[in-house]
Amino acid sequence: MGSHKNQTTSEGLRLTKLDVKDSAAGHVIKIIPRMSSLDAEIREIYASHINTGVASDWRRHLEAKLILIAIAGSVLLRWALSRQEIVDGQWMEVVLRVDNPSMIEVPPGIWFQMVELAEMKSGSTILSLSSLEHNDSELERFER
Repeated sequence: MGSHKNQTTSEGLRLTKLDVKDSAAGHVIKIIPRMSSLDAEIREIYASHINTGVASDWRRHLEAKLILIAIAGSVLLRWALSRQEIVDGQWMEVVLRVDNPSMIEVPPGIWFQMVELAEMKSGSTILSLSSLEHNDSELERFER
């Protein structure tokens, strides 16, 4: 397929459609292209499994930049600039799904929540690339 296509939101999130190479045996998804515009160093990579039909709490990283990619199933990613926007239901959202691969870059300070869309009985998995090693002191959570 062609080159990566980027869309940037007014909040600074960047959604990039990922290239897929198909073959008779399956397919390969190119996650970070050689000429990537990523401006964050990757310090940690981890996978988060979300059980079927479950929503995570709202969270924001104060310093870390994240790159999120669905590697199994599909997840609705919601984001907002403030707790008040969350309370008022004034968030934005995008679906990350393994069958239409994209990555979203989440800058520090953005509140986000992941909602598993129950398309697979086993839940969904998100691959997270972080500019910092996990540190609870730079993470805020908000339960609604």
